[in-house]
Order: sequence, then C-alpha cells, then structure tokens
Amino acid sequence: MGISDTNNLGQYFTPANIAEFMANEVISVKSSSKNVLDPCIGENILFSFLDFNSINLQGVEIDGSLIKEQTRDFFNQPDRDLIIGDFIDQKFDKKFDAVIMNPPYTRQEMISLATKKKLESIKNAIGIQLSAKANLYVYFLLKSMLLLKDNGVLVAITYDSWLYSSFETNLKQYLIDNHNLKKIIHFKNDAFNGVNVGATLLVIEKGGETNFIKYKEYESANSFSLSSLNSEFQPLTPEGLLNFNDYIFSKCSIDFPSSHFVALEDLADRSPWRGTSSPANKNFLFKENSKGFSPILKKTPQDAYSMSIKDAIYAFSVTPENNVFEIRERLEGIKNTLLETGSKALKEKIKKNSYWFKFPLKPGGEILFNYYFRDNVKFILNRDNIATMGNYYNISCPFTMYETFALLNSSLTRHALRRYSKSQGKGLRKIQLYKFNKIPVLPLEKFTINELEILKRLGKLLANGEDVINEIDDLVLNRYCQLLNLDYVNIKPIIDTESN
Repeated sequence: MGISDTNNLGQYFTPANIAEFMANEVISVKSSSKNVLDPCIGENILFSFLDFNSINLQGVEIDGSLIKEQTRDFFNQPDRDLIIGDFIDQKFDKKFDAVIMNPPYTRQEMISLATKKKLESIKNAIGIQLSAKANLYVYFLLKSMLLLKDNGVLVAITYDSWLYSSFETNLKQYLIDNHNLKKIIHFKNDAFNGVNVGATLLVIEKGGETNFIKYKEYESANSFSLSSLNSEFQPLTPEGLLNFNDYIFSKCSIDFPSSHFVALEDLADRSPWRGTSSPANKNFLFKENSKGFSPILKKTPQDAYSMSIKDAIYAFSVTPENNVFEIRERLEGIKNTLLETGSKALKEKIKKNSYWFKFPLKPGGEILFNYYFRDNVKFILNRDNIATMGNYYNISCPFTMYETFALLNSSLTRHALRRYSKSQGKGLRKIQLYKFNKIPVLPLEKFTINELEILKRLGKLLANGEDVINEIDDLVLNRYCQLLNLDYVNIKPIIDTESN
C-alpha cells in the first residue's frame, strides 16, 4: 500500500530498489507452484517485479482510485485475482506460500472503532496481547502470518517504530518464539521517496523459532541496492531485538552505557514530567493577562535559551470560589461552539459541570525541553517558573540550575538526544518521556569544583543569549575524555558530526 495527501489510509509507496529486493526474496521461496498474496497492492509495484512462472497471484487493495487500467489488465490474466476491499475484512479459502506487502502506516487514534473491533479477532486468533497504541501495520503482519503455509515466507517493509518501542515487546516476543525472523534491513531515515521516515525490511519464515537475525542498517533507502547486500550482515540475537535501544547504543562511538553516565532522571531532583495537556484547545488560551488567569508557555522562540513571563500566554486556572463570574462571562461566548466542535469528553463535562473550565496547571520546572525538535536541540531556562503546555518536559534542579542548564546544552547531551529520539519526517524529531528520562548525561559529581564554577558562569551567559556553546563543549567533552582515557582531538569531530 502506499501516504496519500488526501486520505487517512497511511499510504507510502515502495521505491523500486526495495521492491526488487522483496520480489527476489519471494522468488527464492522453495515451492513448485507458488501462491503469493499482496494484501495492499497500491500501485502494484511489488508484483510487477516477480517472475511469473508457476506463480499464482492474489492482490487486495482498499483504495480503488489506485487501480489504474494497467493494473486491471495485469490481473485480467489466468492465475491472478484482484479484490477491491479492506484486507482486514477478507476471508481466504487457501493459504499462501508467500506474502509480500507494504502495509498501511495508520496510527491507532486514526483507526475507526468498527475496524478496531475487527482487529480484536486477529489478536484472539494468535493469542497475543498488543498495546492499544499498536499501528495498523502490526495487524497486517499478524494476519499475514495466519494466512501463510508452514515454512511460508513473509516479505514486508514496515515503519520501524516496532524496533524501538517498548509497546511492541509482545510482538517481538511472538515473532521470536513462533517464527524464524531471518532478516531485518533497517533504513533509519528516508525510507520512501520524499518522506523522511524510518522503515524495516523484514523476511520471516513461518514456524520454528528465531536463533539469530541477519541485521543490516542504512542511513537511507537511497544507498540501498542488491549489490550493497554483498557485504556481511550483522548478527542480531533475539535478546538484541528485545532490547534494541541498548543494542544500538552499544555500537555507538560514544560509550553511553559506561558507568560514568547517569540517566537524566537521576540528575534531577525528581523524574522529569510533561506539562499540562488539558487546555490544549485554543479556546482556553489568551494573549492578555486577566485576574484568575495564569501564565503558560505554549511555544519556544527558535533562538531562545531562556523564557520569561513576556513569552507566555494565559490560561484559566480558577477555583469555583475564585473569580467565577468573570471567567464564566468570558466563556459564555465560546460555550456553544465547544458543544459543537469540542471533544466528546469536554462536551460531557460542559453538560454535567458548571465549572467545566477548570483544570490543574502542573508546575513548571527550572529547565524545559520541547519534545519536538529539529536541528535546534536546546534546553530552556525557565527563569520565571512558568507552567507549560504538554509539548514540554520539565526538569527540577533548583540548587544546580545553571550548572545543569549548561551541561544539558552540551553537544554530548545533544548527541544522546538524537540517538534516543525518532524521526517524524522532514527533519522533525520526537522523544518520548520514558526515553527522555533515560538520556545518559555526565553527573555533576564527575566535575571538579573549579569546573562546576565555570559551568555555572557559562550557564548564566547562555541564558542571557551569549554564544558560549563551544566553551561548554570544550569543558564537558574534555571531562568525558579524561574519564575514559580518550583523545579529545579524535572524539570532538565524531560528536560534532553525529550531533548535528
């Protein structure tokens, strides 16, 4: 299947160099007469690469607009069958020697309730517990495994979220325990033409178990070709797959698993927390201050290393006993609009509660980080202790505020952030809170008293808008190199390259 700009079908179309590899894997399946299924043919590129001798083809496609005359002609031949419909709804009277597919990448919140009920039957048939956050492509994988003959082969290209996510541990365990996961080819970026997302090419044989996996990674699909596979695959153990983040970090040029590092949550006074999410509706936010309103940070200026009240907007933060009449008067004008356009939960709250506009503002930390970032990886000093929206993580370190602020803005930390975060396409990255809490940082205890004084001074200068990042880097990287007996001259270029 292919992501169209006009629908929510999660379509990313398969590049030709990847389609050729996938077709070759299907052709290599040992069977005198192959029955092959593509559950989401899209533009039919995967079948077009197959050698059709002794191959029976079954194609399914939910989006009829993709079926051009050429595709109809293709299937209007013996031993080829095309179904226009949803793969999840289809029942088949035979099993297949091979399944080849590029399934839809549809987030769970975009899946209809009716479809979610159908997906339950797939989970039940396999006996697997999946996270409620499972993407639609996961269910395509599982249903395809059900449709394969014993020793049949699934060849698929999928979004790579299942590799990193703790939510998909059960999926990994199921594949390891019940099937031979033969190959994973990992494109960390630019897996599809013009779309900057990561993806995995999977080759899975039904039945048996996984002892080790042939693993190979590419920075992008552009550098991938059949000839490039002549170089050796890396062996990935089942344990490595289950703990993929640790596996990746163990190969880094920077030794993040080193005992010299601590998790970010251990550097702070408490585990970092996410800002307030409940007032996300624009109707709750105002540019001007008013009695009964509190300042809240919504967006970071691109060039800012510190925030103040002047950067904040305002949100309702009243109690029933405090400024109710003023607030309710201001809300009367939007109440009817919210009853039409608001979320189901908000509508119910309006109907049941005369103080429906209340929400608790979480306190702001001394240091902030916006979990969406591009090249401008930066931590923000929250001088005025402003509350934040849910797109910020808050860090509490009142007694070491400036030292910690400087340390976190070093290229060593930026390097770690890029490795722990995920590409969202077009240069945008995101880091989940549970990963953010585990970001490896040098603890302040590793620095001398004199170095801490310098860090504090540099943190104050950075907060005032002065360009002192290079000075911070020199201090932090030198300390790292001294601890691990490394040559600063060799490490600095690596950090500069991998952090930018």
